[in-house]
Amino acid sequence: MTSSLHDALLSHLRNRPRLSVVLVQEALGISLPHCTEVRMESAEFRFPSKHDKDLVVLLDRGKPVLGIVVEVQLTVDEEKWFSWPMYAVTVRARLDCPTAMLVVAPDEQVAQWAASPIDLGDGNRFTPWVLGPSVVRQILGPAAVLQ
Repeated sequence: MTSSLHDALLSHLRNRPRLSVVLVQEALGISLPHCTEVRMESAEFRFPSKHDKDLVVLLDRGKPVLGIVVEVQLTVDEEKWFSWPMYAVTVRARLDCPTAMLVVAPDEQVAQWAASPIDLGDGNRFTPWVLGPSVVRQILGPAAVLQ
């Protein structure tokens, strides 16, 4: 069961799919491919057991150019080391385009944990993009929004 904080953060991201793109570009400084459309995609896939992602955002310019799997993470959960890479490669295969993982972690300790590369074996690593308190400017009032 999810918490109200998890649901609130996810609601903001679902209601404005382009927000994930803006955060990746501005807060993380990552250059993304040019696109003409940003939209949500189904975040549900069937495996031997059900694994649903929080949100999938697709950058498109007549064809998919980048899928972003978005996960809101409030606590350290070692099981994510196994599910996050699976989410990304599944979306990559389904959309037939490069795919990245974006973790939104409002707690700095959780953000640092989530930013650790995941060892896939044989020298391969999977590293999510992570938005945590240290990379997202805190807005303390209406005047701060205009800065």
